[in-house]
Amino acid sequence: MDGDGLAAGSGSDVVLREVWRGRIWTLRPATLAQDTRELVAPHLAPGTRCKHPRGPDGELVRLPGKWRLLDDVWLWSTLRLHAPGTGQEVWPARRDPHSFSSGYVNLQEPLRRTTLGFDYMD
Repeated sequence: MDGDGLAAGSGSDVVLREVWRGRIWTLRPATLAQDTRELVAPHLAPGTRCKHPRGPDGELVRLPGKWRLLDDVWLWSTLRLHAPGTGQEVWPARRDPHSFSSGYVNLQEPLRRTTLGFDYMD
């Protein structure tokens, strides 16, 4: 990162962590496609190993309760488009490398920079 706290440039590896009440809820490695004052754009590649919350029965947890982080695999090529300081991201995503598959608007806390990448909560 440079003196302004911006990543070294496109291609930098980061970790995106959702943090719920001081505890990591999800952990996803990504590569920065862009990191400027106007746009932070991490890319999650399909096949990326990540961590998602699972309950005692091993099922994905949607509401906070008892959980542990277990390995999972990200299935979509997802470019997350975040304007710093805002509470949403646009996620164009695809499974087929030759066509756009879907889009998603995620309402979340603004990204907070860390030494590993970014923290937020969805």
